[in-house]
Amino acid sequence: MQIAPIPRRIKPEISPSKPPLPRRILAGWGLLSLCLLVVYIFLPFAYHDPAISGVAGSLSARFIRGWGVVTHLAVRDAAVPPEATSSTPGQPATSTPPIFVEQPPTRPPVHIPCGTRLSKDTTLEADMQCPDTALTLAGGITLDCDSYRIRGTGKAEIGILISNVSGAVVRNCVVEEFLEGIVVRGGADTTISDSKMEKNGDAGTHTGQGMRIDGGAERITVIGNTFRENYGDGIQVSDAPRGLFRGNEFVKNVSENILVLNSREQTWEENTSAESGENALYVKNVQGSRFAGGIYEGRVTIANNTSGNIFSQETIDGARLIVTDSANNTFANISISGAGGNTCLQFKNASGNVVKDGTLASCAPDSVLADGISASGGDTNTLIRVEFPRGGKVAERNGAHIIIE
Repeated sequence: MQIAPIPRRIKPEISPSKPPLPRRILAGWGLLSLCLLVVYIFLPFAYHDPAISGVAGSLSARFIRGWGVVTHLAVRDAAVPPEATSSTPGQPATSTPPIFVEQPPTRPPVHIPCGTRLSKDTTLEADMQCPDTALTLAGGITLDCDSYRIRGTGKAEIGILISNVSGAVVRNCVVEEFLEGIVVRGGADTTISDSKMEKNGDAGTHTGQGMRIDGGAERITVIGNTFRENYGDGIQVSDAPRGLFRGNEFVKNVSENILVLNSREQTWEENTSAESGENALYVKNVQGSRFAGGIYEGRVTIANNTSGNIFSQETIDGARLIVTDSANNTFANISISGAGGNTCLQFKNASGNVVKDGTLASCAPDSVLADGISASGGDTNTLIRVEFPRGGKVAERNGAHIIIE
């Protein structure tokens, strides 16, 4: 009798044990379970007491958020690929987790109502259009328009009003289509910079300004602004002592590009003025001021008791310098060219003015009807080391005298 062999029992292969779940995932599931338990306990009471409902909802939301954060961190750590780890021989491997940047919440821009008096530092977040005065500034505050526009209706009074306050600052604004763009009335130490005043004034009467400074306003600083295509003057400065005006651009204003009246001890530096309807620069009844480094593509008029001022390194292109009813001004290193058929330099009822180290070119060429330099009114003025225009001449009328040294 043959006995069948007993089959060998094959020991089943035991698969390697799975790694335990990360503690963060376990913690996440625990928080979720606790959250559901809280909801289950409080839910019957919520129908009768809204306060309990709010508490349950708040707790549930907090637990859910907590579970979501924990689970997200656990999954993130588990999902770091091997290539994201780095190790040095003899050192344990380290992982480089991704960087998560939280984005700030967005909100709609804040619109400031027309006619607002600003009493704290303000930055515009949107354009404004106003039928009347748009904004009035209190003292010591800053308005930064961030290049947004403050627009009128063509008949609105004032874009920005700064009246009898000190230390106000306006910058990065575009003010247009008001009767007057910016008005500084009285007060002191106001600064206006990097702004544009465009198409302000009355197109029919040619009145109004891009900017007006008056009322005894002292130490006003106007730097780096543009005054373009205003229907009256680009800027009008009257009764405003010790102001500083530097690096501004004046273009195509219908009346005067720059009008300075009844002021003293002002400083005008490196301004440019072109294509004005009347004068590139009109200075009237101004004393003890300094004008330096300006470029004027148009007529410059010094008039009505303007005295004791210094004009240095000024350039007048395509027009002439007129000095009338004014005395004791000094013009140093001045250049006048391109008047073409007109007098380069004209004195009328003016005395004691000195022009030195200047250049006059292309004034009245090939013309016997116009003079390179003329004087009338019986007074004496002096030229020192001045280059005369080719083809021009000096004319002295009515007893006026020009001393040439």
